[in-house]
Amino acid sequence: MKKRSFLLAGLAALFMASCSDNDLPQGNEQQVIERGYQGYLKVSIANPASGNSRAINSGTDEYEDGIDDKDGFQENKIDEILFVFYNNIGQYVAHSRMRNENYDTGNADDYDGTWKDTDKSDSNSASIESVIKLIVPVGVNANNYEPTHVMAYINPTQKGMNENKTNKLSEISNVKRNYCFSTKTVSNNGNAEEEVPKENKDKRFLMSNSVYFDKDSKMVMATDIHGKLKKTEEEADKETAIEIYVERLAAKVQVLKDADFEKNVSTPVAEKTLEFDIKGWKLNATAKQGYLVKGFGGKTKAQIDEELASFVNSWNDVTNSRSYWADGVNYANGVYPKITTDVLDDRKKGNDANLSLHYYNYNEVIAGGQTWNGVEYCLEHTVDNKTLTSPEEKAALTSVIIVGEYHVMDGDNPMKKKDKDGNDTEEYVDFYRYGKVGGNGTDKDNWKIFLEDDILQELAKDQYILYIKNSDYVEDDENSKTHILFRENTNNIKLSGVFEMARPENIIANANRVVPGRYRFLQLKDKENIEKDKFFVLKEGEFVDITATDVDMDELNTNLFESTHSAEFYNGGKAYFSVPIEQFGMTNGTIAVGTYGIVRNHSYKITVDGINGMGTGIGDPENPIVPPTETLEYYVSAKINVLAWRVASQKVTLGE
Repeated sequence: MKKRSFLLAGLAALFMASCSDNDLPQGNEQQVIERGYQGYLKVSIANPASGNSRAINSGTDEYEDGIDDKDGFQENKIDEILFVFYNNIGQYVAHSRMRNENYDTGNADDYDGTWKDTDKSDSNSASIESVIKLIVPVGVNANNYEPTHVMAYINPTQKGMNENKTNKLSEISNVKRNYCFSTKTVSNNGNAEEEVPKENKDKRFLMSNSVYFDKDSKMVMATDIHGKLKKTEEEADKETAIEIYVERLAAKVQVLKDADFEKNVSTPVAEKTLEFDIKGWKLNATAKQGYLVKGFGGKTKAQIDEELASFVNSWNDVTNSRSYWADGVNYANGVYPKITTDVLDDRKKGNDANLSLHYYNYNEVIAGGQTWNGVEYCLEHTVDNKTLTSPEEKAALTSVIIVGEYHVMDGDNPMKKKDKDGNDTEEYVDFYRYGKVGGNGTDKDNWKIFLEDDILQELAKDQYILYIKNSDYVEDDENSKTHILFRENTNNIKLSGVFEMARPENIIANANRVVPGRYRFLQLKDKENIEKDKFFVLKEGEFVDITATDVDMDELNTNLFESTHSAEFYNGGKAYFSVPIEQFGMTNGTIAVGTYGIVRNHSYKITVDGINGMGTGIGDPENPIVPPTETLEYYVSAKINVLAWRVASQKVTLGE
């Protein structure tokens, strides 16, 4: 079962202006202000509640209030609000910047007014957490059109303060942010950079107007305030507030361990039992940028309904003034990697990097990830049908990666790597997964687990280049100087004396092959590490010692690369499971636009109820994790809940 929730927020605002009745707009017509004035607006701000996404149709929406942990995240904290007013053709008219009276910025003159904590009250709606009421002064200059619409930006970034105020309303949908938290601008070697506070308790969540389609299928973004400006603060206070709904830019993900968690790991090789030790989790393939305000790429509701045909009744919620889908920054034109090398190359480009998402490696998950019940936040990310059906589909989906170590058990004890003296180290033993798969390429039952010596023995069966002396070889007897193919008599040979499992990067590049970083190939060791007069190759019809100076090892290794198979490497038993985050889930087992995605103001709860299969091997803990595109196995059993925050939940079993 999969369940998801959404962050929901309501913002109600009534704006009043101190001006004559003749200055007020009549209906929807444009009206020029002949003289400037100071107006007042009564504002009621409803803080976002999280709600459920419908990864599994539960029949009801669920919402979850944000947390306010004094030592951790404060999801409801509102320190300041920037109100930006537009006229009827979407041009900027005025703005007002308000702050909580307890929010000390060091320069009170930057603000137009304050509100008190006592102005905050609980909401009667499950989708709205709380309401703040305040009077907002608004100054309108002469010769401007009368304000008719307003946008509200909660905890605005320092970088975006001017950007929010100067853009036309039609341009706001294109404004992007690099973080879901408010940032300050700092100087780094003369370059202005955004900086997110390091302490969780100091992080403030960005919020902006909720965007949805009304009952007439018209998109609602800026809130209509036609005719609501009043002349005095007292007059404004008597009015009913105009409601402006806001929502957090962030999506929230939590991973839980099911009460009935089962850790059953089986392999096709009876004599090798594996146990998986979960070390932590982290969000992977997260968006580098998100839109400040939710958008749909200029599409009409009818076009979105067609695109989300499987979920046409799920994505837009007129009653709660919000929607549960969006076009993220990378919706139709994201750039995604095929393999780890693509990410490593992209990281070297610095500011010129072009991959759309962040990918993390095993060590980064261990150092900066989460354990059970932990929470992470990220920006919105959704994809279109073309991306869903592309070879990079798995790499294009925001997912939870759960990492750990497999222990190859020797009785009741896990096997460890040996040092040069044959003693156990603290690291768990390496192993390989190898097998010739079935016709559909996904028959995992054909895979077997091999230790180092075992995999050399297995792969050497397919090589035809190396020879050894026959068992009846006699040095001085020409008649006995026959040789046999190495592959036909390897059982009593220590293959680690000549072969090793390696990743020949130059050979892979020259062959123009796309090979995931976790795969290793049968290769020859360097000559100085091979015993002389023991292994031979056929050169111009003669058997030649492989350590001879005229033997080209690169040529031989290329031959091995082309003639033998690769094996999946588990470095120290390290592996991961990837759980793509679902928005609406599958329909009758079918993936469609809307099945996957992570949407702002949603809280996703993933409950892992067991492990029952093989994770993907990690060949190098420093290599970014790119979910495999060459296999279709889905080995995680989990539930995902998204939460006033709108809640979505998803349940998965690792390995199935």
